[in-house]
Amino acid sequence: MNHVRDQISAGITASEMDDFRVLIRDMISQVERICRQYHCQPEQLPAPSYRAYQYLKSLNLNKLPIRTMTTPPPKTLRITNIVMTSNHFHSQFQHLVNNKNTEWTPQHPDIKRLSCELRSHADGIAGLVQEERAVPADLPTRSQHAYQWLAFLSEAENLSLHLNTLTVLTQFSKNPICRQMLSSSECTLPIHIELYVSSSLYRTRARSNHIHITFNEGYVGAPEDTLQALICLALRSQDPTQLSKIKTYAISEEFTEILSALESITAQVSQDTQGRVYNLTEIFERVNVNYFNNTLPRPHLMWNQTVTHRKMGHYQPLTDTVMISITLDDVRVPSYVIDAVMYHELLHKHLGIQVINGRRYAHTSEFRAEELKFRQYEEAQKFLSQLHKKLRL
Repeated sequence: MNHVRDQISAGITASEMDDFRVLIRDMISQVERICRQYHCQPEQLPAPSYRAYQYLKSLNLNKLPIRTMTTPPPKTLRITNIVMTSNHFHSQFQHLVNNKNTEWTPQHPDIKRLSCELRSHADGIAGLVQEERAVPADLPTRSQHAYQWLAFLSEAENLSLHLNTLTVLTQFSKNPICRQMLSSSECTLPIHIELYVSSSLYRTRARSNHIHITFNEGYVGAPEDTLQALICLALRSQDPTQLSKIKTYAISEEFTEILSALESITAQVSQDTQGRVYNLTEIFERVNVNYFNNTLPRPHLMWNQTVTHRKMGHYQPLTDTVMISITLDDVRVPSYVIDAVMYHELLHKHLGIQVINGRRYAHTSEFRAEELKFRQYEEAQKFLSQLHKKLRL
C-alpha cells in the first residue's frame, strides 16, 4: 500500500499505466486467495493489513493521476534531528507519567509548557521545509511521521489525552497479571512505553536492561479495558479475546479519526477548490448560509488526492482545514450528498472536540443531534452507504 501511495503521489506515466493496474489487481487477488485458503474474510486480517487492503480496493483504476516524462521527480527532503526530537519528547513524557500522579488536562502547567515546545519544533520544521520550496510530504517517511506526531501533540487537548493514555498503560504494565507471560529474567525489567505513528498496532522489543513497547497513536483515549488488553498482548499474552478487542477498536471511528488527523497534517492536497464537477468554495458558502446563518469563518478548503471509499471528509483543527475526498467530485454524486459531507466537517469546526473522563469525543450526542438537522440527512446517508459498498466491490 505504501509503495502504491508513493507512486500515485508522484503520478504514473502512460507507459507504466497498464502494468500498474495489473499490479494492483494481482495484489488484491492474492490477498483474497490467501483468505479463501485459510477460510477467513479480509475483515479478519490484522487491522493494518485490512486497512491496506481497503485502500487498494478503493482505487479507481480508470482515474489514476498521469505524470508526463517531463514532470520532475518528487523531492527527497532531508532535515536532521526530527526523529531525535520526537525521541526527546518520548523521554519527557515517560518521566512525567512515572513521577507525577495527576490527571492531565489542557490547563495543566506541564501541558501548556510542552504544547508550546512542541508547536515551536513543528513550526521550525515547517519553516525549514518552506525554505526548500517543498512540503512536509517530501520528507522521508520516518521524519514525516515524527513531524505529524509533533504537530498533532502541539494541541493541548491531544497532548493531555496522550499523557492520560500513557499513564493508564504504564499503570497496567506494572500489574502482575499482565506480566505473567514474561520469562523470569524479564519480570523485573522496567517497561518503557510510547505512543507513536506506526503501521502496526503495537511492537515489543526486549532489551538487556528494559522492555520497550510502542503502541499506535490511534489508541489515544481508548477505553481502559482496551488499553489493558494492549498491554497484556504486548507482554506476550495469547488470549484471543484480548486480541479481538484491540483489533475491533482499531477499525473503530475513534481510532480512524486520530489516524486521519495525523495523516492530514502532511497530506498532499490540491489548493484549487474547483474540482472537475464541484467547487468547494461554493459548497461551503451554500452550507454556511443554510445551516450556520453565514456566521462560520471560512476554513481552508481542499480536495484530497486519493480516491477513498469510506471516509469522505476530514476537518483538521490544527490548520483549520476541511478536506473532501475527490471520490465525491463526480457527476453521479448528487449535490446534497457533498453538502452533507461538508456540513458534517463544518460541525466539527463549529463544535470542536470534547474530552470527557480522559476520552476524546468528536461525535458527541450534541453533534449527532445537530447532524440530523441536515435537511436530506437520510437520503445522503443512504447514498454514501451504497457508494461505500459499490467502491468495495
